[in-house]
Amino acid sequence: MKKLKIIVSAYGCEPNKGSESGTGWFWVECMAKHFELWVITRSNNEENIVNNISDEIRENVHFVYYDLPNSITKLKKREKGFYWYYFLWQKGIVKIAKQLVKENKVDYAMHLTFGSIWLPTYMHKVGCPFIWGPVGGGESIPDCYLSKFSFKQQLVQRGRKILINSSNINPGMQSRCKKAELIIARTQDTVAALPKRYRDKIVVMLETAVANNVIEELAPTQEGSVDKEKLQIIYSGRLIPLKAVDIAISAINKMKNRDKVEFTIIGKGFLKKELEDLVRQLGLQERVKFVGELPREQVLNKLKEADIFLFPSLKEGGTWALMEAMAAGLPCVCMNTSGMHVITDDKSAIRIEPQTREQTAIQMAAALDVLVNNPVQAREMGRKARERIENEFTWEAKEKFIVEQMRKLEDSKVELK
Repeated sequence: MKKLKIIVSAYGCEPNKGSESGTGWFWVECMAKHFELWVITRSNNEENIVNNISDEIRENVHFVYYDLPNSITKLKKREKGFYWYYFLWQKGIVKIAKQLVKENKVDYAMHLTFGSIWLPTYMHKVGCPFIWGPVGGGESIPDCYLSKFSFKQQLVQRGRKILINSSNINPGMQSRCKKAELIIARTQDTVAALPKRYRDKIVVMLETAVANNVIEELAPTQEGSVDKEKLQIIYSGRLIPLKAVDIAISAINKMKNRDKVEFTIIGKGFLKKELEDLVRQLGLQERVKFVGELPREQVLNKLKEADIFLFPSLKEGGTWALMEAMAAGLPCVCMNTSGMHVITDDKSAIRIEPQTREQTAIQMAAALDVLVNNPVQAREMGRKARERIENEFTWEAKEKFIVEQMRKLEDSKVELK
C-alpha cells in the first residue's frame, strides 16, 4: 500500500493530556507512523506538541493551527458557549482543508476528536474521500433508571432518544453518512443510531486505549486475596446520576457476604452528600468509605490494592476507569451497556442487564457474592480482564486497526477499477 496522505480535523490534540486532547494525540501518533498527515488543531496545543513530538513521526506529520478571532473565543467562557465556538471552528477550517487537499493531492479527510454524531463536521465537503470517527452519541440511559434524574436531566435523555430515532430524516447525518467511505463507531449503540442504509460502512472501535507504561505499572503483584480479612471493592468516577453509585451502595447492602468487604468510592460530584446520607441510612459507615478525588498515581495504587472493581455507570464510551481496573487484573461487575459492553466480555466481568433500579442492585449484590465466595474464579476473571486489555485496548491495537481499515479502503478502490 502506498503512503497515504490524510488531513485530520483534531480540535483536541495534545500530548500528556487526558480526555479528548490526549486521545487525539495518540491517534495522530499511531497514524503518523504509516501515513503522511496534515493535522488541523488549535494554537494553544502548539507548544506542547512541539516539545513532545517524537523523531519517529516528525517528518510524517504537519500541524496547521487555526483559531477564531478573540471576540468569538469569549464564547467558550459562557454556558453552552463551547458548542457555538466548536461549530464556528469546524466551519472555519473548511477553507484551510480544501487548500491542503488542492496543494498536496490528499487521499482522505478524517474527522477525529470530539466525535459525536450530533456535533458538526464539514470534512466531508473538502474535496476528497471522507472518514468519520471514531464517533459516539448513540448511547442513552435506559428509561428504567431515569426516575432518580432531575426533570431537566430526564428531558435531556428523552430528547436524545428522539434524536436517535429521527436519524433517518436528519439531513446533516444523512449527508455525512452518504459521503463517508468509512464510519468508525465507538459502540454498537452508535451503530444502531445511524441510518440503516449505511451500516456496511461502519466498523466498531472505541477511541480510547491504555498506554503500555500504565499497563506495566498496574501489573498485579500478588496471586490473590484468599486469606485477606476484608476484600476491597473499589469504584472510581464522578458522583453524578448517570454513574448510579447509589445502586452500587444498595448492592453492597444486599450482599450476603457484606461483612467480608469494604467498598471504597473514589471521586467527587454534587451527589456526594446524598450518597453519604444513603450510607448512613443503611448503616454502612463501616463498610463504605468516600476518599474524594485523588491524584492519578494514588488512584492507580488503590486499584493495585483492590480485589474487585464495581462500576455501576449506566452509559459510557471508552471509559479509562474500567480499562485501568481491568489492566490491574481486577474482576469487574458492570452494566452490559454502551462502552462497558465493548470493553468487557463474559470472561473478564460479570455484566448486568438493564432492569429496574431495585433488580439491578439485587443482581449486582449476587455478582459480588459470587466473586467473594469463589476466589479462584475471581482471580481467573481478573487475569482474563488484564489479557483483554493487553490484546485489544492498547494503542498498538488501535494502530493495527486503522492501518487495516486503510488497507481495506485502498483494496476496494482497486476492485472497483
